[in-house]
Amino acid sequence: MSIRKRKPAAVRKADRLGAQWSPAIGRPGPLEITARDCVLCGPGRDCDCASTPFGSDEYFARLDALHGRKP
Repeated sequence: MSIRKRKPAAVRKADRLGAQWSPAIGRPGPLEITARDCVLCGPGRDCDCASTPFGSDEYFARLDALHGRKP
């Protein structure tokens, strides 16, 4: 008999809202620093966003560009 593990309520709600999950989430074991991807610079790119203030116009412009959204 197999036991099916139910996702936590927060995960189910995020799924219903259309969340896109990183492949790093749920990966067994500790993450290596190289396995992390910057939300502004994109997967596999060198991070150069340390000077971008969170919530600034530049922050949201970079986020929109990464996800292919037009300003």
